[in-house]
Amino acid sequence: MYTKLYKAWLNEEEKSEIQPLPENFYSEVSSYLKSLRSEMKGLDEKSLKAKLKHQEIQKAYW
Repeated sequence: MYTKLYKAWLNEEEKSEIQPLPENFYSEVSSYLKSLRSEMKGLDEKSLKAKLKHQEIQKAYW
């Protein structure tokens, strides 16, 4: 899902007009972000996996 989100952002940046999104885009992004937050809850915040997930969340929200 991160790749879809990134490509949608990139399309917006490259074109001067608003770009269409798939009909279920917002619900997919919402589910993706919820799952990332859920995964973070069970991790030791000092672990590599937690740090990588935290970075992914930050990039998804930027």
